[in-house]
Amino acid sequence: MEVFEAIAQDLPWSAKSLRQAAIIFQHTNTENEPDDGEDYRSQEMHLFTFFLLKEFARLNHDKPSALFGPYRYCRVMGLPIELDVSWIEDRNSKEQSIAPNTITDIERMQRGFPFALLASYRSTNQDPLPDSLRTTNRDQEINQLYTADQQTRSLFKKEEMIFNRTIERIGDSQRRARLYEMIADDILWDANTLLNAAKVLNQTKSTIQQGGKTRYQLQENHLFAFFLARQAYIKGAHDGAALVVDSLNKFLRVSKMPENFGLRLIQDDFPRVCQREDKFSIEQWGKYEFPFHLGRVIKPLCLSK
Repeated sequence: MEVFEAIAQDLPWSAKSLRQAAIIFQHTNTENEPDDGEDYRSQEMHLFTFFLLKEFARLNHDKPSALFGPYRYCRVMGLPIELDVSWIEDRNSKEQSIAPNTITDIERMQRGFPFALLASYRSTNQDPLPDSLRTTNRDQEINQLYTADQQTRSLFKKEEMIFNRTIERIGDSQRRARLYEMIADDILWDANTLLNAAKVLNQTKSTIQQGGKTRYQLQENHLFAFFLARQAYIKGAHDGAALVVDSLNKFLRVSKMPENFGLRLIQDDFPRVCQREDKFSIEQWGKYEFPFHLGRVIKPLCLSK
């Protein structure tokens, strides 16, 4: 959680881009289909939503409205819903505030919620980025991703059920992957900090045993780690090449995608990262819902000297 919070605070995007990115992440897990046995995936993106919207509110000099993220996180992780917090509206002023809650932040964490929700909600970044570092360079592309995300949401009509879940799942995952890449490109961190953040995310426990079966969760933490490690490598942390390989290969494994889609480490006189096999068509990647063009992303790491 500390990595998500640090990224939200140190990402030099405009308030608009932070909000739109948060909403795209908020729509993670719409691929859950209880009727056909699919599990939820990549649940912690809901918590990333919380921190991005909190920073958006700070830039807008407003109260955070990010509590929908923790609500969804509790639901998809199977945590008691009372670990979330709820809103109440003042009858006279019509202003909303957090409802009185008898569960302390300490108890919330003891029962499986990963951070002090109320304390974090009420706190603000004590060392915000100076305005001079804010940029609108990403606004146009993030707005395009956001518009596509909203169009996907509008395909679902309760009565007519005009909806294609496969298209939704692929589109949602592609948008998230592109956001991870942009965040890794833009965040104001040096190579060592990027590498350390990637290590933390890649250590996510993404498999659990339940009822004698293996269940997978939080998969995209490994994918996010891959983009952070890749950017660290590009910035000069070549000793992180093994982490680039491991994080993407772990994402493939816990997402039950073919492992021959993965990466390999070439240790000559200089560590390089290349695809295990490069003869895959876009159709093959799409069949398994791999969310980005791996060849484009890996080429600079495979050719570097």
